[in-house]
Amino acid sequence: MTELSNLYACFKYLMMFFSGVIFIAGGVLFGLGLWIKYGAGSFIQFFCVVSIIYITEVVGAVLIFIYKDIVESVVRNTSRDSLMNAYAGPVATDTISQSWNLIMLKYHCCGFDNYTDFTGSQFSNSTGLSYPKTCCVNLKEPACDGKNMKTTLIHAKVGTMIVSAVLFVRIGQPRKED
Repeated sequence: MTELSNLYACFKYLMMFFSGVIFIAGGVLFGLGLWIKYGAGSFIQFFCVVSIIYITEVVGAVLIFIYKDIVESVVRNTSRDSLMNAYAGPVATDTISQSWNLIMLKYHCCGFDNYTDFTGSQFSNSTGLSYPKTCCVNLKEPACDGKNMKTTLIHAKVGTMIVSAVLFVRIGQPRKED
């Protein structure tokens, strides 16, 4: 199994490398096209804009790495808050609920840490269930009814999707005015 994960990691880095090469080649070709059509001034302007964008991305990545504990704390708190206050269940049509359902189904997990994340949540208070159907190992299992707490029925993965939770749950969520 570790050989397979090492192979996937190798492919991931190779794909990132080749994506970077293709991006740089595209930028060079675009810049050369500007230079040929409009002269050296446009090429220098294009180079400066691309350089600023690249430097901004590098600085952002370094800051996230330096302040990763703060970033992780903000991500956890925001994700839990959306799960507690905005998640309405597996049949809800709002963006937050659909996003959480997609995450739980795709990553085979239940909530952010486990099924107890739903205790006292909007979902639990409105339905009387302890966890949604998307937490079930087998979605067609009749014993997995939202009240049966057997660990064999509920996904047990813990906190494996911090980045995914931010990408799926926070995108499109309107900011609350205090």
